[in-house]
Amino acid sequence: MSNDAPFRLEGTLQDVNLTHLLQILHSKKRSGRLLITTKQGHKGELYFRNGELYYAQAVKQLGDEVISIINTWKFGTFIFEEGLDVEISNVKTDMINIIMSTVRNIDEWSEIEKKIPSIKIILDFVRPSPQGSGNVSLRPIEYKLLEQIDGKKTIERISEITEISIIDVCTIFYRMISVGLVTIIATVEEKTELEETSKERGFNIIDWIKHLFDHTARQIDFTSPITVATYFFNQLMQEYEISRGLFDSITLSTSLNARLKLLAEKYTIVSHIKENNNRLDITELKNVLIKQRPEERTALIALGELTSFLLEDARNSFSPKSAEQRYFKIHSKIFTRPEVQKLKIEKFFPNV
Repeated sequence: MSNDAPFRLEGTLQDVNLTHLLQILHSKKRSGRLLITTKQGHKGELYFRNGELYYAQAVKQLGDEVISIINTWKFGTFIFEEGLDVEISNVKTDMINIIMSTVRNIDEWSEIEKKIPSIKIILDFVRPSPQGSGNVSLRPIEYKLLEQIDGKKTIERISEITEISIIDVCTIFYRMISVGLVTIIATVEEKTELEETSKERGFNIIDWIKHLFDHTARQIDFTSPITVATYFFNQLMQEYEISRGLFDSITLSTSLNARLKLLAEKYTIVSHIKENNNRLDITELKNVLIKQRPEERTALIALGELTSFLLEDARNSFSPKSAEQRYFKIHSKIFTRPEVQKLKIEKFFPNV
C-alpha cells in the first residue's frame, strides 16, 4: 500500500472478525471511522485516533458497551475510511483491554473452558498413538502439537515450544478432547504473579494470550533480516493452515519442497533452506550467510518469491479476499515493529 493513498480496509465479518480488525487498526495506529453493517441493516460506528478507539455508537447505544453489541454480529460488512472523525469522546476503556474483551466474548470460548479450565493442564493420549488409528485424519499443525504430548508438558509449555498461539492450541486440544483422542491427566499448580491475578478474577485466558505473545516475541531476533523474513513466512503458513482447507499434510509438504527445489535452481543460496515439518528451517542458511554476507539479499528475494507462491495458493484455495485479509493481519503484526521497520525488508514481500 502506498503511503500517499488514504488507508482503506473493507470486507466481511465472515472473513475478518472484530478482534482482528481492532488489532490491525491498533497496530497500524490508524485514524478514521470503522463502519460495520449487518445483513439486518444494523449499523455500528467506531472512531479511532492513532489506533485508539475514542468514540463508539451502535443500535442506540453509546460508549464502551457498543463493543459487546458489535461483537455478537457474525454476518455483515465492514469498511474503514481514514480521516473521518468526531469531536467528542465516549470510550473510556484502553485499546488493549477492548481487544481482549472481544476475544473473551467469543461464544466458542465458553465451551472450550468447560474442557480446558486452565492452560496448566497436562494431556496424554487416550490410545497409545494417534498415528496408529485409521480413523484419525490430522492436519500438520495438529501433528505438531501431538508430538509434544508426553504426559509431562502443560499446554502452556507446548504453546511456547511450538510457537503456536495459546488460542489455537486451546481450540485444537478442545477438539481432540471432544473426540476422545487425548485426555487431561493432571493440573500443574505454579505460583506466578500472572496466575495470582487470574485467581483473583477467575481464570482469564486473555491474560495468558497477551503473556504468551510477549514471550514468543522476545524469542525472535527482530534485528536479523533473514530471521524476520522466515518468521513471517512461517507465521503466514500457520495462519493459512488454521484456516482449514488450504493444504492437507501431503500437499503442503510436496508443494513447499517442490517450490524450494525450483528456487534452488534459480538461486543457489536457497539450497541451504530446508523444509522441516512443513516449516522453513534456516539454521544452515544462517551459518552460510555469516561467511557470504552479500548473499543475504538473494536469500530475501527468494523468501519473498516463496511467500508470493503461498499467498497465490491461498487465493486460489478459499477466496482472494480472505487470503489477503489474513496475509495483512500477519504482515501488520510483524512489519509494524520499530526494529523490523529499520531493516527495510518489507519491499521483498507481496503488497496487498
